[in-house]
Amino acid sequence: MSTSLGREVFPSSLRQVPAFMNDGQSAQEHVVLLRLRSDGQSLEALSTTEPHSPLLAWQLSQVTGLSGKEAIPTLRLRATPDNGQRIIIRSENSIAAVQGWLHPFNQQQKNLLWRKWVWGSLLVWSLGILFYFTSPMLFQMGADLVPVKWEEDMGANSLSTITEALRLISSEGGVVDNFEGAAELDIILQRLLKNEAPSPYTFSITVLKSSIVNAFALPGGYIVLTTGIIEESTSPEELAGVLAHELVHITHRHGTAGIIHSQVWSAIAGIFGISDSSTGQLAKIAVFFMSNGFSRDLEREADADGVEILRKAQISPLGMANFFGRIGGDAAESASSNAYLSYFSSHPDLKERQVTIREKYNRAPFQDLPILTPAQWKHLKSAAQNSRVKAVGKSDL
Repeated sequence: MSTSLGREVFPSSLRQVPAFMNDGQSAQEHVVLLRLRSDGQSLEALSTTEPHSPLLAWQLSQVTGLSGKEAIPTLRLRATPDNGQRIIIRSENSIAAVQGWLHPFNQQQKNLLWRKWVWGSLLVWSLGILFYFTSPMLFQMGADLVPVKWEEDMGANSLSTITEALRLISSEGGVVDNFEGAAELDIILQRLLKNEAPSPYTFSITVLKSSIVNAFALPGGYIVLTTGIIEESTSPEELAGVLAHELVHITHRHGTAGIIHSQVWSAIAGIFGISDSSTGQLAKIAVFFMSNGFSRDLEREADADGVEILRKAQISPLGMANFFGRIGGDAAESASSNAYLSYFSSHPDLKERQVTIREKYNRAPFQDLPILTPAQWKHLKSAAQNSRVKAVGKSDL
């Protein structure tokens, strides 16, 4: 009697076949009788001289067949765990019989592997989806654990990379040398910080020579303004609104969470063979900050808490609202223009945010005190217009 399985015919009546055994200690092969036990779940190798003393006994579920490369058909069997022992079968009928013994167990293993693959894939996808939706919270929690000194180093490195990028974009781009409006910027910054809780950060403002209307916050207390955004501002209150917004990004460690996010996803990509150089990573981080790549929720949070900073500083948030509305409209009309490449073209729904800020102010108006005198404001605007880029020395390269 035989059992047909695909193209192979397995003689199911054969319960024992001649074979050779290698003990894994030497190259010598011993003639044995390979027998399927009565339980149908295991096999044993018997010595031809002492057939009542099995030389080995293997569970069929642990046996793997290895096809040989010899001139004649050969099947080699090994067990798991592998101790080096091998059973070698060189007869076509015997090979067919042993394959018949192993077939049900091989099919079970295939089914088991298939189920593991399916459940493993579902688990990976489920974890991936869960990680995608919870990662902002996880990254923010991670950012809160980063020492301030590390943030300062990250901010300094990012600023250096951004400065180099601007030099590549334009020969006139770069950090402004001894910005003449620094005193006025500091007056606005200190006004915003006056009634805030003590912060572990030492805040500083760096001005970049660029016509691009942009402002962004870097980890560790760095605020970056372009001369373009200073020139675009029509009042100290508008510029104060921009600074308050960026202060929230720093104190809430949004940028630090963004860097952690970038590094984690880069590491995950590396696991799948998608690698990038450290220079490329720095460049991507720089682009993240220059393009203000924060989520809608983080931008709304920076708006809301920025309004509170303005409130405590007795500065009207209408300046922030007006700036958002005006620049948002200009950016929409000039979508192809580099002038609005960054700060506002990447921030979503500026008109909506303008309305939200106005509603927040109307619900609870508060006293608005001047920030700068007209002469100070005029001096700040003039300083932005007439600024010069810091010369690059060998030590800066």
